[in-house]
Amino acid sequence: MPSPEYWNKRMEEITGADIKRTTATERKIFRAYRKSKREIEREITAFLARYGSENGMTYQQALVYLNKNEFRQWRMDIKEYIERIEKTGDELLLLELNTLSARARVTRMEQLMAQINVQIAELKQEQEEIFEEHLEESADDSYYQTTFAVQQGLGMATTVAVLDKQAVQTILETPWSGANYSKRIWRDRQRLTQVLEDELTQSFQQGKDVRQTSKAVAERMETSYANAVRLVRTESSYVANQASMKAYESAGIQKYQFLATLDRKTSKTCQKMDNQVFDLADKQIGVNCPPLHPFCRSTTIPYFEGTKGLRLARDAKGKPIRVPADMNYEQWKKEYLPKLAA
Repeated sequence: MPSPEYWNKRMEEITGADIKRTTATERKIFRAYRKSKREIEREITAFLARYGSENGMTYQQALVYLNKNEFRQWRMDIKEYIERIEKTGDELLLLELNTLSARARVTRMEQLMAQINVQIAELKQEQEEIFEEHLEESADDSYYQTTFAVQQGLGMATTVAVLDKQAVQTILETPWSGANYSKRIWRDRQRLTQVLEDELTQSFQQGKDVRQTSKAVAERMETSYANAVRLVRTESSYVANQASMKAYESAGIQKYQFLATLDRKTSKTCQKMDNQVFDLADKQIGVNCPPLHPFCRSTTIPYFEGTKGLRLARDAKGKPIRVPADMNYEQWKKEYLPKLAA
């Protein structure tokens, strides 16, 4: 029977591959946000140049209704916006735009927010497509890599059970933390739209210039991007771990062991769970199966009674070391962390 060191090494490789994929996905999301931010800043700059003055714009000026020529152009623009939003499937924004299109009068502020809302909706649609592609790939790779590691470790030569599309969709659609990734992206779209409107209203009321207004909007976009990074990392951990659990189940493995990362960054929650063994039938995501929290780095390995060996850890200076497989986080902390001050 393979030692815990074998399982630790193989699951470390699988986790490392998933982290690499996730990093590449984060870059895609960053490029999408950067493009959207530039478009929104361009819209705001043009808006202030058209209706404001060298001292900025007052909120009263932003609430002025469009004149006849501006409204005629608006009616042409709104048709384009509706066509673009129909492609995203954002029914709420589509309703808002259709309601606006039926209005006889529209304010400058409403015009600007419609332009910004379209940009955000398209950004979130692109983000969701990037997420879905990444998570499907993560599920497939984690499942088949874990299956290979199990078969190689146990000397099995059986036909590999296929992880079908329905199984992947079930993993992706499960609201394991209250809502799945798609609903969380949609919620962030609503939140970002509202905070940008609040930020612009405040900027106009305070008479901020283009530079100050653009900076405030950029900061809000950066916060939304940080939320997207947290979401993709956490969802990747969830999908990869669930795919590995599917592989355990297909191989007939009945128990798994929770493994926290042995370094100084490990959360208190994962520290307490480290090295604990659970029945596969009793797994609960977020309780005894990672991820337990956002940015969780913990993983699992198959567990077999009576096996001994080593596991990967890091000393107080961050240098990779091997420690006994049955050493838990508290024992590692007592043994290695005090040496940092020596």
